[in-house]
Amino acid sequence: MPGSMKQVTIPAGTLLYRASDNVCNYTSKICNQKRRCSNTTKTGIYFSTYILQAIAISIEYGRDLELGIFTTKAPITVYVGKYSFRNIHPERWNYKWPTGHIIQENEEISHFNSKMEPIIEYNNISMVYPIFDITADMGELFLTKKEELDNIELLETYKIKVDVLKAFLKSEFFSKGIRFVPMDDIDLYIRSGSIEPYFCTPSKSGGKRKTRRKSKRLVRV
Repeated sequence: MPGSMKQVTIPAGTLLYRASDNVCNYTSKICNQKRRCSNTTKTGIYFSTYILQAIAISIEYGRDLELGIFTTKAPITVYVGKYSFRNIHPERWNYKWPTGHIIQENEEISHFNSKMEPIIEYNNISMVYPIFDITADMGELFLTKKEELDNIELLETYKIKVDVLKAFLKSEFFSKGIRFVPMDDIDLYIRSGSIEPYFCTPSKSGGKRKTRRKSKRLVRV
């Protein structure tokens, strides 16, 4: 890899979040859930390092989804930037997407991107920075490698109630003129009814719910 490509390490014990139609599918063989990213054409799975980015997907899609809280069982080192893979073969890239480009095997790298914000609309107006208090540790994580995904474990599962979530954000924050929304306060979203705990069926998870752990900080290398 080119020496200019920056990396970041996600420590063991880091909490990750993902919304999907059926999060119980991630209880085992997570690698089977890999999908192709329409923006990069890389194949993998997106996670977030904070809850709001994950549950805001329900608002973006306009329907109820399910939320999974995961933990990393081992440190995972990835590259910084959604399009950092273009630095591997820079001669093949320009400012436009190359016609007919087929991504190469060594371009299928995992990445962390702290520049992606939650997509939330209020009265059909997209809310953007500076409403969100984004820190360097907050962002999307895209994992492509089997050995990485094998070290992701599902801890808890929730139902996302999209109408409740939108009403909560509107009534508790925007109506009071407060210029931020809660980024990573899961208990607040539970109390509001925006997310509700539920259990996967025994055939998929054994009916067990593990204890949520405190998240770790990312380490840049």
